[in-house]
Amino acid sequence: MIRQFILLIGLCAFGCAGEDGVPGKTGDAQITAADGSVPQAEAKAPAQIHRIVTVPGNVTETVFALGLGAQIVGACASSRYPDAVESIPKVGYRSNLSAEGVLALAPTLVIVTDEAGPDDVITQIREAGVPVEVVESGRSLEGAVKRITDVASLLDKQAEAQDLVSKIQTDIATVNASKVTDDSKPKVLFVYVARNTSMVAGSGTAAESMIQLAGGVNAVTSFEEFKPINPEAIVAANPDFILLDHSGLKSLGGVDGALKLPGVAETTAGQKRQIIAMDKTLLLGFGPRLSEGAQELSRLLGR
Repeated sequence: MIRQFILLIGLCAFGCAGEDGVPGKTGDAQITAADGSVPQAEAKAPAQIHRIVTVPGNVTETVFALGLGAQIVGACASSRYPDAVESIPKVGYRSNLSAEGVLALAPTLVIVTDEAGPDDVITQIREAGVPVEVVESGRSLEGAVKRITDVASLLDKQAEAQDLVSKIQTDIATVNASKVTDDSKPKVLFVYVARNTSMVAGSGTAAESMIQLAGGVNAVTSFEEFKPINPEAIVAANPDFILLDHSGLKSLGGVDGALKLPGVAETTAGQKRQIIAMDKTLLLGFGPRLSEGAQELSRLLGR
């Protein structure tokens, strides 16, 4: 009986894990490899669960694309994609955020671009003990890639980001596969309509970047950012296409309404009724769907 008891104790000591839970280690006993080393069990730390607020829409889209949309508890009012974002509380527009609205959601992480503000609101959120991480806002291919990569680094999703970036770069290369000179590329004029005001996009704008990615050229480059429509300048630019976002075209009353904008009817675009429109977030968002936007615009331009 005593002999059986001792044998049972020996079997238990050999077969059970030690206090640290590493298989094969009990007290001071160690299992060694052929080279004399001690194998170490590899344990991957569980991913951290956040309560994230995202500003603006392209950051929101990025977090969703990285597979962490369920961790977003608040988003910029410009966040419209994917559909699941509709049920997420909004914290104001990127430059007009509400500190109270953000803090009421008890976030553990706020991710914004450098366009977010006002500055005192960002400061107030930080002083409340909530980390605020700022990524660059560049609306270009390079800017989008960097933003996706930086957001992924914050959330430990580097592998997923690399997949997104590879797809974007591959798709953009396909759009630009045909080598043509600037003289043969269609001239595109982007018209932004808001609050009964119509403005055109000059150089250095997101619209210009997307037009170039789609295989066109910006029709107006004599100024930067946006300026109100100048009929003489529009006629002189003579765009082949007039580009708007869907809401802008609708507010004008469709194609016929767009043709009534000063100077448009005298252009090639006006005479051929080449008035085109796209979803605003796809056209100007420069998020994970960047290449989809470039492909869609390229199709509308007949590229």
